[in-house]
Amino acid sequence: MIKFRKKYLALLVCFIAFSPPPNQAQTSVLEKKYSFSFQNLPLESVIDTLRKNADCGFSYNADIIVNTQNISFVFKNKPLSTILDSILLLNNLLYKQVGNNIVIVKRVSNNDLTFNNYSYPNDTVSYIQFAGQIINHANKEPVSYAYVFLKSQPIGTLSNAEGRFIIKLPYNCYNDSIYFSCIGYRMEGHQIAHLQSVNYIITLSPVDVQIREVIVRPIKPEELLKEALDAIPHNYSPNTQMLTGFYRETIQQNGNYVVLSEAILHIYKAKYNGYSNDRVKIFKARKSPFIHKMDTVVVKFQGGIYNSLSLDIAKNPSNFISVDYFNFYDFKLDEIATIEGRSTYIISFDQKDYLPYALYKGKVYIDRQTLAFVRADFMLSPKGIDNATSMLVRKSPLGFKVKPITATYLVNYTFRNGGWYLNHIREELKIKVHKRFNIHSLIFKSVAEMVITQTDTINIKQISRNETVRETDIFTEKIGPYDEAFWSKYNFIKPDELLEDALKRIGKNGKKVNSN
Repeated sequence: MIKFRKKYLALLVCFIAFSPPPNQAQTSVLEKKYSFSFQNLPLESVIDTLRKNADCGFSYNADIIVNTQNISFVFKNKPLSTILDSILLLNNLLYKQVGNNIVIVKRVSNNDLTFNNYSYPNDTVSYIQFAGQIINHANKEPVSYAYVFLKSQPIGTLSNAEGRFIIKLPYNCYNDSIYFSCIGYRMEGHQIAHLQSVNYIITLSPVDVQIREVIVRPIKPEELLKEALDAIPHNYSPNTQMLTGFYRETIQQNGNYVVLSEAILHIYKAKYNGYSNDRVKIFKARKSPFIHKMDTVVVKFQGGIYNSLSLDIAKNPSNFISVDYFNFYDFKLDEIATIEGRSTYIISFDQKDYLPYALYKGKVYIDRQTLAFVRADFMLSPKGIDNATSMLVRKSPLGFKVKPITATYLVNYTFRNGGWYLNHIREELKIKVHKRFNIHSLIFKSVAEMVITQTDTINIKQISRNETVRETDIFTEKIGPYDEAFWSKYNFIKPDELLEDALKRIGKNGKKVNSN
């Protein structure tokens, strides 16, 4: 059975807002004329004004505009090139038009007055960024949790519940394409050169469900699961990997965010055909204070970073795909789905009626060609969830009754270079806390989500034990003004609107601000 550990972390995220598209034919962007008046404004505000009013995007690393001089200029009907020359050279910065975007970097030396010899692909702090929303082509509804990725490099991120995404890419990707994929939709690819940097709308077309394979070739779901288990050594890496991941964990009380934790993780991913455990190092992290006042009810959830990694069912097969537990479940082979353009079997399952245990209900997805587990979408079965309190809640106060409402889990893999790699993990727990002789109840919702944003199979470095995350580790409490550049070049999951509002409120309060 999947083990559940402590789940009481909290952190804060921020992001980068300004970025560009790519290699379109050079236009007369720099020749277009504008009128602006800047009176003692910070450079960031000036660039933001240009971004909103000029017909181009802007890309730069936030670190290069720290401690820059304030701007005081009046421009009347001046070319953009003249405006940029005035405000950037003053601050020892250079710029270059790349496609329909202006790329800004720090001047390396006093002799370097042009961008022509600047080797930006090797600039480790520079990147390009794109932001937008993914919607259903048929009904214009947002497409939640879609995978956004480069196909030529192991870099990607995820859209949020509202279909919104931000992806950051190295500069040498201008001639590449970004792909957008979600189960039940046709995968779409867009050349970076044709994308605008912000507010880009991606439409995905639903894929019709295909004829059930069981009609053509009868397959017992249990036999298919056994074949998929046997194929694990061939489908997943026999070697260690270095993963970069983004992790977010939140707790809500009666619909209001009370705690938030976020981190960039470096993960030493152990071999799939071995017995070694994964190791995790926190590279950068933030934790919020209480966003809303939290009731004195002390409820400690089981969970955490390692619990999320334990949901990697290809490395830690859960009981619903374990041969020893087959007799505890009813299995059914459903229709064929399309994931990343590949045909996929769907097996649905639920625990048998008579069992007094907390087992699972859901669907597991198996690639038709490779027989790899590519997705599992499951939950604690309503048939046994009343028996799950001790498994999900470690401790509750005297005089309170704690009852799990739902516990849902999701794990996804992506196909690259002939193999399958861990991509996304999400777990969500909702419980009701009721005090004796009180008519009111509290509803707590805990969500932990991890997306693998980069995979490296070459540069492998073991994480030492003293660097490895422990359950008792506390994320850095650093909550300052709302800052979308906190994560620098690293990818993250864009927060949904409600969470983003909560982040801004924390920034306005300005509490618990520590140096990094």
